[in-house]
Amino acid sequence: MMRLFNIREGKGKSDDSLPERFFTPLLAGPLAGSKLNKNDFDKALDAYYAFVGWDKNGVPTETKLQELGITWAMK
Repeated sequence: MMRLFNIREGKGKSDDSLPERFFTPLLAGPLAGSKLNKNDFDKALDAYYAFVGWDKNGVPTETKLQELGITWAMK
């Protein structure tokens, strides 16, 4: 229900990300030079969407909504 509310309010896949600083290398410390790979993050996000029954845009599929007993129409 929360996801459907967020979609109704204009939130979508572009909002399911991390701040850009997570994808830039750390400058100091024991993990200096480490960063998250944006492509790997995007693949993981797509895998999560598939796992929870959402389409590639992060919208719950009709099948998932039926499974949960939710009727919903975008207005």
